Amino acid sequence: MKPFVEGRHEAQAGVFSRFDMVVQNAVAEGARGIIAMPIKADWGPVKEFVELSSFPDAKEIFGEGKTANLLRVAFWGNPLAVKAYRLASANLAKAKLTLDTIEIEALYAGARGNSFQVTIRPTLANPAKKELILTENALQLQSITFASVDELVTEASDSSYIRVKKIGETMPVDVNGQALTGGHSGEDVTTTEYSEFLNALAAEYANRFVLDGVKDAAIKQMCIQYEKDQRQVGKLIKFDTGGMDALTIDYYGVSNVIQWAKKDGVKYEPEDVAVYVCAAAASCPLNESLALKTTPFDEVQKLNNVELNQKIREGNLCFIQEGRIVKFSTPVNTMTTVKNLDSVITLDPEADEDAVIRTLQKIKIIEAADYIFEAQDKLFQKPISQANTEARRLATAQEMKDKLLAPLAAQEVIENGTYDCYPNPEYHGPNPTKKAYKDEQYYVTVFKLLDAAEKIYNQNKTF
Repeated sequence: MKPFVEGRHEAQAGVFSRFDMVVQNAVAEGARGIIAMPIKADWGPVKEFVELSSFPDAKEIFGEGKTANLLRVAFWGNPLAVKAYRLASANLAKAKLTLDTIEIEALYAGARGNSFQVTIRPTLANPAKKELILTENALQLQSITFASVDELVTEASDSSYIRVKKIGETMPVDVNGQALTGGHSGEDVTTTEYSEFLNALAAEYANRFVLDGVKDAAIKQMCIQYEKDQRQVGKLIKFDTGGMDALTIDYYGVSNVIQWAKKDGVKYEPEDVAVYVCAAAASCPLNESLALKTTPFDEVQKLNNVELNQKIREGNLCFIQEGRIVKFSTPVNTMTTVKNLDSVITLDPEADEDAVIRTLQKIKIIEAADYIFEAQDKLFQKPISQANTEARRLATAQEMKDKLLAPLAAQEVIENGTYDCYPNPEYHGPNPTKKAYKDEQYYVTVFKLLDAAEKIYNQNKTF
C-alpha cells in the first residue's frame, strides 16, 4: 500500500490509499501478530532474520546469553512469530581448535563455542576407527565415529555444533577434553549495527518492532524516525520503546513504556517491558483491547492516581497493580497532537481534532486500521492488469464488502450497517467531476471502527 495524495496521478502501478478521519465527538473513548527485534547473543545465525514460533525454538537457536534472554519476554505476549535478528560487531569470531591434521571450528561465532571440548580416541569396537566426542560443560552434545579424515569432515558437515576442516591425511592424534578457544560474540555493537537491522527490516513483514532493552537515546530516535519514514511509504509497522518522554515523540505509530516491572524477583527496565508490550499488542485480537488485561509480571513501579492520569495524558502506556497481579491501564500510543499526522492519515475538514486524537491514541484502533489497510491492498491488487470496465469496478467493490468488511463487522471490529465500498462517483459514473486517466480506478470505502469498552460508568439508586 502506498499513500494516496489527492490530485496526484502516480507513474507507478499499484494501490494507493489513505484514511480520511471524520471522527466526531460522539465517538466513545474508551491471536495474531508478528514482531521483529534485534538481539545480541552468544550463538546463532548473524545479520539475518530468523522466524521463531516459540521460546524453546529461540533458546535452541540463540541460547539465552546477552540480550537473547529477552526473547523469553517476547513470547510472554503470545505473538504469532518473532523475527529475531542477531547483531554483531567486527569483533565477532568463531571458537576453534587446531590439531595436527584437522581444524575444528564452532558452527556459529560467539562465546558459546569457548565452552566446547573435544575428545578424540579409538573406538572400543574397532581400534582402527576413532570417535570425536563433543561436550559442553560436561554434557555430551555429539559423538562422531570415523575411519579417515575425509569421513570425519563429511560426518561433521551435518553437525549442529561444529565443522571440521582437513589439514593433513593422517588420522588426528588422540586428545582428551581439549577446549575450543577464540570465540567472541561481537556484542560491542553501536548505532551502525542497529542501522543495519533497520535496513534489513525494511524488506521484512512485521506488525510491530522493538529494541532489545536499548537505553541509548540516539538509537531510539533513529528507530522513531525510521518508523515515521516507513509509514510514509506505506509500510504499516509500529514501534514500541521505553524510558522516553512520550511528549517529544507524539506519534500514533510509537508507544512508550515508563515503568519497570518484576517477575519472580527479576527486574525488567521499561525498555525490557516494551518487548512484552510489543508482542502483546501485536497478538491482541482486533475486537479486543489490552485495557485491564493481566500481564505476566507480579510487581510494577507504582504510580498514584494523579501521576497515572498525567502519564497517560502525556501518551505513555502504563500499568496498574492489584495485589500480585499487574494489568494494563489505558493502552495508548504517544500521540497527543495532530502535528505529526502523515500522508497515510488526513483530517477531513469536518473532523473534530480532539476526537481524532482520542481515537488515534488507541493502540487497538491503529492495529485495526493497519489490518484493514493491508487487507485492502491485497484485494485491490486483483483488478490490476485487467480491463478497466465499470463491471469490474463494481465487482471489486462488492468483493471488498463480501470478503473484508462483512467479516470484520461480524467479528465486531467495525460497526455493522456502517460499511460500504463503491467506485468514487467523482471520478467514475455518469457525471464525474474529476478526471480519472484510462488506467486509473478510484474507490470510496466507508466503515466505522469499533473501540472496546474501557471505562464503565454506573449510577446506583437506592429506594
